[in-house]
Formats: sequence, C-alpha cells, structure tokens
Amino acid sequence: MHKPAILILDEPFSGLDPVNSNLIREEIYRLRDAGTTIIFSTHRMEQVEEICEKIVLINKGQKMLEGSVHDVKEQFKENKFRIRYKGAMFPSHTPDFEIMSTDNGEAVIHLLNDITNNQLLQFLIENHIEVEAFNEILPTLNEVFIKQVTEQQSS
Repeated sequence: MHKPAILILDEPFSGLDPVNSNLIREEIYRLRDAGTTIIFSTHRMEQVEEICEKIVLINKGQKMLEGSVHDVKEQFKENKFRIRYKGAMFPSHTPDFEIMSTDNGEAVIHLLNDITNNQLLQFLIENHIEVEAFNEILPTLNEVFIKQVTEQQSS
C-alpha cells in the first residue's frame, strides 16, 4: 500500500508507547496531506480532537451527531470563560455572570442573561481588574460524548 485512496484505522494507538504513537500520528498526517481519506475509529476522544477534522459520534450503533470538530464543540459550548487576572478579586455577585471558581489569580465565569464576552471584558476593565488572559472554555469531545449518551439513556 504505497498510495491508498482510503485507509480505515481501528484504535491505531492501542498499546503503543509515546515514541511509536508519534510515529503513527506523523504517518497519518503524511497520508492525509497526500490526499488519503482516513476513517479513524477510536474511543479516545482526545486523539479525535488532535487528529480529526470531521467526526461522527456513534453510540450503540446509532449516529448521535456529526460535523467538524470545531462545529461540534461550538454547538455544545456553555458560555464559560477562563480569566487570568492580577490584583483585585472579582465581585462576589452580579446578575450578569456566575463565578464558578477562583484560584490563584484565575477565575472561571459562566455568562448569564445573554451577556456577551465583550460585555464581560468591559465589566472587568471598568472594575479595574487587570486581565492577563481571557479564554472561552469549549467542551472536550469526551464531555460532549458523555452528555449525549447520558441524555439519550434518560429519554
């Protein structure tokens, strides 16, 4: 097989050490870049996030969702942000967001009432909170899969 048009891999990293996992990963990328269509079957969602462009999540033989990795993660986001800050602590209560956790200059915030990330950032600046990093928290595919399977089982 020197130039396959399609390649089906079932749990290709199972039982491999980190060095050989990297070799397989590099070969998958090389084949992809050469135009090979690769179907990658795995239960390891972190590998899917790292390697795949498009996904289909299947549970008990039923398709649960499909799309690009980016679109699936966007579809299940929950308006949560991780903020690293200096100095003053966050206000303890506002009607526009919930502080889920604070630890060592970092806070996780859940936006409420259709507040945008720009409005949150403006609030932080107006309250003299020095923002060092501001990142949206997107769910992992593992979290998406667990949520979908749990909802499917309860319905």
